[in-house]
Amino acid sequence: MAVAVLGDRGCGKTVFLSLLYETQVTYTNETKGDFRFISSPGYVNTMGKIVNGLRMGNWPEATLKGLLAKYWFLFGYRKMFPPNKYDAVKFTIYDIAGEDVNIIDELIAPYQEEGMGGIVYEDLPDGLRTLLDCNVLVFLIDASRINAEVRSEEYESMMAYDTFMATLISIVAEYRSKKAGELKDKSKLYPVFLMTKFDMVDRKIFEGLRIPPKYPSADRKSVKKRKAYAEKIMESFYRQTLALKYGGKLMNVDFDKAGYFFSQIRSEMDEDGENAPRIVSEKGTSHIDYSYKEYRGFIEYFREIARQMPDAVKDEQEFSV
Repeated sequence: MAVAVLGDRGCGKTVFLSLLYETQVTYTNETKGDFRFISSPGYVNTMGKIVNGLRMGNWPEATLKGLLAKYWFLFGYRKMFPPNKYDAVKFTIYDIAGEDVNIIDELIAPYQEEGMGGIVYEDLPDGLRTLLDCNVLVFLIDASRINAEVRSEEYESMMAYDTFMATLISIVAEYRSKKAGELKDKSKLYPVFLMTKFDMVDRKIFEGLRIPPKYPSADRKSVKKRKAYAEKIMESFYRQTLALKYGGKLMNVDFDKAGYFFSQIRSEMDEDGENAPRIVSEKGTSHIDYSYKEYRGFIEYFREIARQMPDAVKDEQEFSV
């Protein structure tokens, strides 16, 4: 199964992938073998170094323009019967630099000027088209851009970001709708919306929306509450993104059953007065202070996707590694 990670520049893709790796390590050790994973050497080496850097107070560098990172990892979930056997699911995950996604603006411009209605998808970078072909799409929504000060530069930046994400969703809907004929029953989309940098949302935002700053827990009983919570925020600040998400169904590209998750990594001032990832110590160990339960829920959500997705689709989307 191929998983695409889509988002604008600086939205937290690299931190998201590194914290996902950290969760895989921690969750494996916590469950005493009920959950296991193995990964490509490149993924282990790259993400391991980033996590080590976070522990030392260093934020990762942005993904370089033109770099399409391709990793794979294998999840194993212990079966009830027979004992010591595992349901194994292999994932191929793609991450592309935000600058490459932003080429969308350059491609749309000439069609707008000449009165043409769509994008020639052959003109898209190979990496971006590879992402659009994936059945599992993770849209990263940068919560740090949320701002309620109308006509401020920050508010203008947020509106521009909303337009970009809405355009991206529209492109996904149009692209997959056009390919539905050749894909037939294999075109079903499994979308996930993940709000990054959630720790940077001003508390006044929650007060204005009359919602708690803490999102509902990541369990099956809270699925509807989590969706309502996330869409309450999007309805006020990412209105276009939410509207286009709803509209995908008109093109038989259904975003309605998307999963919702929240990523946050708490920070503190280091000795030099710089903002750095917060490290907490408990039970004789130290770890990065981040939304671990959200990432654990994210891993379990993928198990559900794997159960739903036809084997033929999973097999066809296992790109060579």
